Amino acid sequence: MYLKKLMKKAFDIAFNQIQQEQEQIELKLTGKIPKWVSGSFYRNGPGLLKCSTQTYNHWFDGLAMVHKFDIADGKVSYQSKYLESNVRDSILESGSITFPEFATDPCSSIFKKLLSSFKHTNPKVSLQECDNQLLALGETRVQLEIDKNTLATLGIHDYSDTPMAPAVTTAHPHVVDNHLYNLVVSMGPLNFYKIVRYNIGTKKTETLCKIPISKPAYIHSIGMSDNYFIIAHYPYNSNTIDFVLKNKPFIENFKWIKNKQVTFFIVSRKSNKVVHKVKTDPFFAFHFINAYEEDDSLIFDMVTYPDSGIIDSFYLEKLSDMNERLQESNLHRFKYNLRSNALQRSQVTAHSLELPTMDNRFLQKNYNHTYAVGVSDEGHQQFYDQLIKTNMHTGLSLIWKDPDYYPGEPIFIPDNHYNEDDEGVILSILINIADESKGSKLLVLDAKTFTEIASVQINHSIMPGFHGCYIN
Repeated sequence: MYLKKLMKKAFDIAFNQIQQEQEQIELKLTGKIPKWVSGSFYRNGPGLLKCSTQTYNHWFDGLAMVHKFDIADGKVSYQSKYLESNVRDSILESGSITFPEFATDPCSSIFKKLLSSFKHTNPKVSLQECDNQLLALGETRVQLEIDKNTLATLGIHDYSDTPMAPAVTTAHPHVVDNHLYNLVVSMGPLNFYKIVRYNIGTKKTETLCKIPISKPAYIHSIGMSDNYFIIAHYPYNSNTIDFVLKNKPFIENFKWIKNKQVTFFIVSRKSNKVVHKVKTDPFFAFHFINAYEEDDSLIFDMVTYPDSGIIDSFYLEKLSDMNERLQESNLHRFKYNLRSNALQRSQVTAHSLELPTMDNRFLQKNYNHTYAVGVSDEGHQQFYDQLIKTNMHTGLSLIWKDPDYYPGEPIFIPDNHYNEDDEGVILSILINIADESKGSKLLVLDAKTFTEIASVQINHSIMPGFHGCYIN
């Protein structure tokens, strides 16, 4: 009985709140941050999951809030702000949910649903720097550029090549030479997976590859190596006409098709054509971690699930249910022989994890380590309660855990005096789930030993969020 009360308290502290914006303040530091760490750490995610009259349905639904930590000379300051958008104005001024989200849709008419899909701006998933500009990114067409210092909205970016057509994208573009490479799923009488290149300076989109698809899958990220794009078409499909005709939230238009295989579309970055199409046993995934080429093989790593049940796990009703557990994941390495067309799939570690990150200096290269949040064996397994460092070659892991806290996505900051991908520090935002008065803190770990070297206290609780970035 005590454990169930503790778990219910954890949900209420972590998710059942409305966060207030915070003007920049200096935080109290415990321990010591290396002097070479000098920059800004940003994190995106929901700032509220309810308003005065309504409640969202899912962790992926909330109103976007950006958190910023400035680190310099061993000192840390903090500020937070709801992203300035039409969605923010509607919720904070009217106290009601008027725009559709991932798993919540207040639109009662087809016309309003279509109109909202063109106007909806609430990119709450990730943050990405490109050409010295900071973008808040989501899965709808419109992304926001924000001021690095004030977090104010500066403008919009839309890398759909047909702005008036229904389309969704991923919140994980690949950045190369001031361009964003991403997948756009174009919906209509005909549906296409489009790999696009977006010029952030000119705000122009170029479609590189166009793949017709009868029933699009829900896709959260794609892989990219030096010479290839990788699209995973999962058996989590939609009939696109349902988005218009059926009064359902976005994600509830997708259905898991049991026993149907995953199809990998491998697209050449030179010819922009599908050069390999390979099938494998069914699974679902949110995140590619990295992709690189070695000899005759294309190697890519993903956090996988046996089916789409993890999306159901994040409904707030289930997160608050003491009898529910997060669906377990696997860290899998795929090795595709480009000559023989043979695909191998191997499990790297037995730990269940999510929100994987790495040393970005090793993108598209052979690398040694990934960092993630995880679910501990000894915990209640209702939410992510530990940080995990995993060696991608040996599968050996190091774990950091404090039973009073839920940790957020770990961000690796390299010590550029060294070339190893664990010579540096890890930043993660923690929320105290045992005592609301203790708020949250920014944790600093030595990446090599995975032990705490410093932390800074925040007086209020920061809701569990998604993805962030660090800018020197």
